[in-house]
Amino acid sequence: MPLLRRRPRLGFAPLPALLGLCWLAAPAGAQRIPLVDLDRDAGRHTVVDREAGQYLGHVSTTLLGDGRTILAVYPKGHGKGATLMKKSADGGRSWSERLPTPENWATSLETPTIHRVPDPVKGGHRLILFSGLYPARIASSEDEGRTWTPLAPIGDWGGIVVMGSVVPMADGSLLAFFHDDGRFFRANGRAAGTFRLFQVRSTDGGRTWGEPAEIWSGSDLHLCEPRAVRSPDGRTLALLLRENRRKAPSQIITTTDEGRSWSTPRDLAWELTGDRHTAQYAGDGRLLITFRDMAEGSATKGDWVAWVGRWEDLLRGTPGQYRIRIKDNTNQWDSTYPGLERMPDGSFVTTTYGHWDTGQPPYILSARLRLEELDARAAFDGSRLDRLSRYLQQQVDSAKIGGAVAVVLRDGEVVYEQAVGWADREANRAMTPDAIFRIASQTKALVSAGIMMLVEEGRIALSDPASKWIPTFARTTVATRSDTGTVITPAKRQITIFDLLTHTAGISYGTDAVVAERYRAAGLGPAAGFGWYTADKREPICTTMERLGTLPFVAQPGERWVYGYNTDVLGCIVERASGVPLDRFVRERLTDPLGMRDTRFFVPATERQRLVAVYRNDNEGRLVRADTGARGQGHYVDGPRMSFAGGAGLTSTARDYARFLEMLRRGGAIDGQRYLSPRSVELLSTDQVGTRYSADGGTGWGLGFATVQRTGANGFASGGSFNWGGAYASIYAVDPAERLVMVLMLQHLPGTPEARARFQTLVYQALVGGAPR
Repeated sequence: MPLLRRRPRLGFAPLPALLGLCWLAAPAGAQRIPLVDLDRDAGRHTVVDREAGQYLGHVSTTLLGDGRTILAVYPKGHGKGATLMKKSADGGRSWSERLPTPENWATSLETPTIHRVPDPVKGGHRLILFSGLYPARIASSEDEGRTWTPLAPIGDWGGIVVMGSVVPMADGSLLAFFHDDGRFFRANGRAAGTFRLFQVRSTDGGRTWGEPAEIWSGSDLHLCEPRAVRSPDGRTLALLLRENRRKAPSQIITTTDEGRSWSTPRDLAWELTGDRHTAQYAGDGRLLITFRDMAEGSATKGDWVAWVGRWEDLLRGTPGQYRIRIKDNTNQWDSTYPGLERMPDGSFVTTTYGHWDTGQPPYILSARLRLEELDARAAFDGSRLDRLSRYLQQQVDSAKIGGAVAVVLRDGEVVYEQAVGWADREANRAMTPDAIFRIASQTKALVSAGIMMLVEEGRIALSDPASKWIPTFARTTVATRSDTGTVITPAKRQITIFDLLTHTAGISYGTDAVVAERYRAAGLGPAAGFGWYTADKREPICTTMERLGTLPFVAQPGERWVYGYNTDVLGCIVERASGVPLDRFVRERLTDPLGMRDTRFFVPATERQRLVAVYRNDNEGRLVRADTGARGQGHYVDGPRMSFAGGAGLTSTARDYARFLEMLRRGGAIDGQRYLSPRSVELLSTDQVGTRYSADGGTGWGLGFATVQRTGANGFASGGSFNWGGAYASIYAVDPAERLVMVLMLQHLPGTPEARARFQTLVYQALVGGAPR
C-alpha cells in the first residue's frame, strides 16, 4: 500500500500557490545567475557513438572501481531498441567500439540504466542493468562488465525508466526508484491520467527485489523520472522530479527516515526546471546537476545543461550559483538522458545524446567539466565578452591590425581565448591561438624574474654595481646638452642592479639626439632600426653590453626613469652570475618547468609557419607588411643565434605568456613548484620609483613591471595591478584583486594601435561577478 506522505517540515507554501507564483515569475529568474556556454568550446566534446541514419539516445553511465573506466549503455532507437554498450578506459577522453552483449539485450523495450552497487553477499561491488516497461528486467555482471547475464524479469511488475536511481541505504539495502502512468505497472495496463512514483528495495545487492511501494501519485502534476541525491550529511534523501504536464517547475520530495515516509512535492528553482536530473557532489560540497533544460523563457530550453549550487538551494528553491550550457540541441526538446561521473581528480564526465547537428539523427557525446574552470568563466557575462570579440574583428576588418590573439585567465582558468585575422595575410594563413609572436619588451619580465632568482640564491645583491660583471660599467658617463653643444660628464655613482631593474640607471635606447650619433657608430640605437633589436648580431649579448658601457647615458643613476637597454644589461649579468647563456638559463629555470614550450629566443625552422608577420599602416592608413631587413625582424628564425637579448629577444604565444604571469599572480608558485618567493614577486610588482615614473603617483614601476597604485589611475585596473607590453603592440596585465591575467598579442609597428588601449577595458566590462573564490 502507499507509504504515508507527510507534509514538509520546512515552511513552504502549499503546492497550488507555489505553482502560480514561481511559474509565472520564471522568465525573470533567467537573469538571476550567470550562464556559462560551452557549446562551441574546441575539444570539449568527444563523440561516443554515431551511426549514419540511426537514432542513438538515452544514455546511462557508471564508473568502475579503477576510477578510470566508464561504461555507457543506450538504446538503438528512441526510448527503445537493442541495448548498446561502450567503454572508455581513460575517463571519457576516448571510447571503444560497441562491446558484445547477451543476445536478448536486443529485445529491450525501453531506456536501459546501469549501476555499480555494493554487494553485501560476497563483498565488493557488482554491476546491474535494468530494462523497463512490463515486465521490468535486470542483467548483472560480477566481473566489472567483462561478462553479463541475459535480461531476466524482476517480478510481476514494470514501469518507466526502471531504475533512474539506485541508492545504498544505511542498513545495507538498495533503494531504487521509477514511475508509471498506468500502462506498464501490470500487464495490459492503461494510462489513466495519473502518474505514480515507486520505490523498490533489494537486500542482497540487487539480485532480487521486493514489491514496489508507491510513494506519490497525482494527476494535477505528472511527476516522473525520479533521480536521487543525498544531503551532504547523509541524513536526507531527495528525489528530483520531471514535471511532464509543463504546468510547474521541476519538483523535489525528501525523506529523512531512509524512505519510510516522504514529503509532499515542492518546487525546485526555475533554474533547475527540466528533465532527467543527474547529480554528483564536488569535493567542496557543491552539487553539479546535469539535465535537459525545459524552463519557460530560458535561452537554452531543450539544450543539454548543468547547474552548480548547494544542497540548500534544492530545499529552499533558490537559484544556485550558475548554469552551464554543455551543448546546443538543435531539436526543441529531444535530448539529454545524461550520465554523470565524478573522477578521482575532481573533474566530471557527463555523457548524453542529442540532435547536435541540424537535420541529423541524434548521437552521443561526452564532455569533461571542472568546477575550477566553470567558476572562473561564470564571473564573466558571455554576451559582454562577445563585445571584445566583435571589437577585435572590427579592428581587423578596418585594417587597423593584421590579427590578434587574446587570452584571459581568472583563477588560472582560461575564460576567454580568441584568435582573429591573419597570421600572414599574403600567405593566406589565418591567425590561430598557438601563433608565435615576437614579444619584444615582454622579454624583460622573464629576465627580471631571473635576476630575482639569483638574488634569492645569494649570487647577486640588488645593491651590487653592474661593474661587478661588466667592467666597462665601472666609470660610466652622462651626456647633456649645453649652449656650446654636448657635454660628457662622469656619472656621480656606479649603476646598481636596483637601478637597472627600475629603469633609473639613465640608460636609454640611444635614440636621443644628444647621444644618437655615438650609438649609431657603435652599432646601437638608431643603427639598430627602432633600437631594441639584437637578433641579427653576430656577437654575444655581453659583448654588445660591454660596448654599451663605454657610451654616454642620458641621466645620472637614480635621478629619473629612462626606458632603454637596462634589461639587456641584466641579461648579460644573468649569464655571468649563473655561468650559463641567457637562453639556457631562461629555458631551464623558467620556460621548461612552466611548460612554456613555445617561448624561445629564436624560432625553430620547423615552426617557421607559426611566426606571425609584422604589419604597419602606411601614410594613407592601409595595412601593409612592415619592413624587415636591418631591423632584425627576419632574424628571429634565420639569425645567427648568438645574441640573446634580455630586453627584447624572446618569442612566445599568448597561452605561454599567460602561464608565466599566472605564476606571478599566485605569488611565485604554480602546480606545486616555487620559482620565486612572495617577497620577490612583491618587489617586482609594487612601485619602487615614486614620482620619477608618474608625477601624480597613481602609477609606478617595480623591479619588473609598471604598477597601478590605486583603482582609477589606469582605466578599470584595480590598485595593485601590474602590466607592460612590447614594441610590436602586444600588452598584458595582472590584476591580483580580481584574480585576472590578460594577454593581447599583436604584431604591429609602431606599437600604438587602438586595440592595445581598449583591450583591458573590454575585459573588465564583461566581469560581472559570478561564483565566489
